Parts: sequence; C-alpha cells; structure tokens
Amino acid sequence: MLLFLYEVARLTVGDINLYSSSVRIIGKGGKQRHGPLWRVTVAELTGLLGSRSETERVFLDRYVNG
Repeated sequence: MLLFLYEVARLTVGDINLYSSSVRIIGKGGKQRHGPLWRVTVAELTGLLGSRSETERVFLDRYVNG
C-alpha cells in the first residue's frame, strides 16, 4: 500500500488522461500500469490541474509553487 502511495505522489499532469478517464502509473523498474478514473475524480482533477504543464506534479507540497 505504501509503495502505491509513493507512486501516486510522483504523478505528473501528463500521466493523467482526462478524455479517456485513465491514469498511467510508473512503478518499480519502470513498469507502467494503466488504471481507470471515476467520473467524480476526473471532475476534481480537471479543476485541480487547470492549465498546468504536463511535466508538473499533480500533487504539490508546501515547497513547490503551483
């Protein structure tokens, strides 16, 4: 579970496809996994991501500015 949370914390905007409602997670050894997103999640992410660059992290911490 902690490994999954670590992988999610490293997500970039480019890893999320709002049109197909899916997310790409790159895990241990560079292995890629694709997972579906719920509609409500897509709606929340749409507002969160705005017009941010594909290379920016999805989840920012207090040391990273928008």
